[in-house]
Amino acid sequence: MTDMTFIDNGMFVNLMPNNPDAEKAWCLINEAFPGCSMPFTAWPSVKSQLKSAGYSVRKQRKMKPLTDDELDKILAELGV
Repeated sequence: MTDMTFIDNGMFVNLMPNNPDAEKAWCLINEAFPGCSMPFTAWPSVKSQLKSAGYSVRKQRKMKPLTDDELDKILAELGV
């Protein structure tokens, strides 16, 4: 399993931890970049440092949009 996943939002990169150990690193990064939303220009350095520290980092796979029926089913299961 990948330790961290990221989403490229154009000018910013958002980083998300996938396990408790990665969450510790995420908290440290969050001190410099609140919400772990960092400028795209800072991302290569942050990614390199994470990999040097032994974390695996991958781009988040794109999710297909939900249809209205799928969304209604999920909301019904949640009781909303």
